Amino acid sequence: MKPLKIITIISILIFAAAIISGLYIMKNRIGLIDGLNVGSGQYYFTDIPNWKSYFLNDAYDSPIGIPLLTTLFILWGILMYKLWTWLEKKL
Repeated sequence: MKPLKIITIISILIFAAAIISGLYIMKNRIGLIDGLNVGSGQYYFTDIPNWKSYFLNDAYDSPIGIPLLTTLFILWGILMYKLWTWLEKKL
């Protein structure tokens, strides 16, 4: 058997196991905390003790506004995508 075919088979098996495990967890409602229904973000915050002190504070105060920082982040992503596609054409 070729090494690439073995890797492909292993990848498919791992993917299938992950999907089956996820469906089993959802079906049996494993990990949910009774009486705590905060929607889809439940898994992200309920396991962290005192999570509000980490995520809902004003510890980071930037002189540049968050909308501008977000815009710069998106523009950086677009620039990197264009660079990547240009490199793909050249190589």
